[in-house]
Amino acid sequence: MSASSSSKPSKQRKNVDSLASSSSAQGSSKKAQMYNTVNVGLTVGASIAEVSDILAPLKAACLTTKTILEVAQANSNQEEWTDLVQRLKRYMSALEERTTLFETYPQEERVVDEAFRRPLIHYVEFLETMHDMVVDLKEKRSRKKLGLFKAFSKVKADAGEILKMNQDIEDQHRQFMEALGVFTALRVQVVDKTTKATEVKLDVTKSCVEATKTTADATKTTVDATKATVDATKTDVETLLTDVDANAILQLPTVAFVASSVHNPCLQGTREAVLNTIWQWADDDTSDKPIFWLCDIAGSGKSTVAMTAVESWRSQGVLGGRFFFSISSNETSSTDRLCSTIARDLAHHIRELAPHVAEAVKHNPSFMRCSLEEQFELLVSGPLHHRQGRMILVIDALDEYRPKE
Repeated sequence: MSASSSSKPSKQRKNVDSLASSSSAQGSSKKAQMYNTVNVGLTVGASIAEVSDILAPLKAACLTTKTILEVAQANSNQEEWTDLVQRLKRYMSALEERTTLFETYPQEERVVDEAFRRPLIHYVEFLETMHDMVVDLKEKRSRKKLGLFKAFSKVKADAGEILKMNQDIEDQHRQFMEALGVFTALRVQVVDKTTKATEVKLDVTKSCVEATKTTADATKTTVDATKATVDATKTDVETLLTDVDANAILQLPTVAFVASSVHNPCLQGTREAVLNTIWQWADDDTSDKPIFWLCDIAGSGKSTVAMTAVESWRSQGVLGGRFFFSISSNETSSTDRLCSTIARDLAHHIRELAPHVAEAVKHNPSFMRCSLEEQFELLVSGPLHHRQGRMILVIDALDEYRPKE
């Protein structure tokens, strides 16, 4: 189970004004007013592709999430919407927090290039598509009067669509927040390096003042000033390389399936025996067994145990990456994106490994055509050689792997 190592095109919007006709004039008027407001709000998404300020896609995501919430909550008490509504509320809160944070940045520090804008804009476009799906789903239910059996079947179909929305938005939101996290980390590094460069320049100025005392001191100061200039130039180059590294990491393909949308951690007080065995293995730095293999019959809760381990090791800072196989999609039932997904996790969870992952991608742009062994050595094992200490990878549901014919 675990291994330890020391612009899509803007689509035609529906004319939601036509939704104003229904059996209840008052309810229809309220719906029409809400949908019109939504339609006006979503026009923001069409223009963000040309804006370099990171606040543009962030605010557009906030607005679009809010409009989806308004539609999902309108005249609806169905239980199947509860999880989606609660998830959207959490995501909107997180987006608003990031917006508040970035609004404190000077405008020049909020500029993003095309590589950074791409995943941000993709998320907004996904939200717009999801909004249309929610509107369609709500309107289909409000227009049709079904018999008991058909109504029951329709509820099951709706529940399936809503579950799919939950899974899709969780993955898209995770990638969006990862991109924001990389952007934030880069800007922190830039600020730190700028501060250091300023300190160097102050030291140079101080040296120049002292250099006026004697000719010998002046000569020494000139040498120091030259060295400081070289260091400052090196700092600028390193900052530029950091941006390039981040762009390379964002090119790593990942799977759309999100394990946490299907598997939950163990309930408090359950599976304690097997979990304690896992914790003992993970904490034993002297063990000669780098692999912990958990096997049992299907449906015994192995994935739940794996999810519990992932959450625990992530909080401890020792989780390198995870991959949950699943026969529900081609991506998660093959090894095509196994190594690239884990490598992106390494760069996200262990910041010190990000430059090494990026270097591997830049030096081997055709890595996706390599064999599984070559990809693992290049994207996972290679970067991990630069890490001292414990690091754990979690791979679940190997029995759901399906080799290509």
